Amino acid sequence: MPDPTVVRRPPGFRADTHAAGVARVLGVDGVGVLLAHDGALDSVALASDESVYGLCALEAGGAPGPAAVSLDSGEIVRFALGQHDKRWPAYADALRASGGAGVIAIPADDGEHPGAMLLCQRRAVRLSAERLRLAGILATLLIETAVRGQAMRHLQAAIDSLGATMRRIDEEAPDDGVDTRG
Repeated sequence: MPDPTVVRRPPGFRADTHAAGVARVLGVDGVGVLLAHDGALDSVALASDESVYGLCALEAGGAPGPAAVSLDSGEIVRFALGQHDKRWPAYADALRASGGAGVIAIPADDGEHPGAMLLCQRRAVRLSAERLRLAGILATLLIETAVRGQAMRHLQAAIDSLGATMRRIDEEAPDDGVDTRG
């Protein structure tokens, strides 16, 4: 039976350069962004690396954790191994397996798309109130980036699909006599 605390990355996973850049700016080891629909986190929008993706996917799959509490409360939630293990044991196991020591979950909302950003740490890091405020702004910007990226991928898929359909029509249908030359 597979270990439920180990979340495998999706086929084609690519570390997001925006999330990795935010991690560098904030001085943390990794960043992940989750999106919510109908009040529940249900998708991983961006992740700076595979271990962060795994933590995000755990909560997107319905497991309780700091990002969900952050989304529900509108507050920043800190989770450190050894202090909160009993509150979210599966999350603690996954964090430990990823080599992490703690996370900070920050609620974010661009006005249309609520979510949360996880700041993942391999060692204890104290972030100032000002740095956390700026992290909240970056979280909102990452949500906007993720949503636009998803929309662009959907648009490209539609263009590709319609292009393939048009090529089939052109190959199979007789000439309808419409001349498009000026």
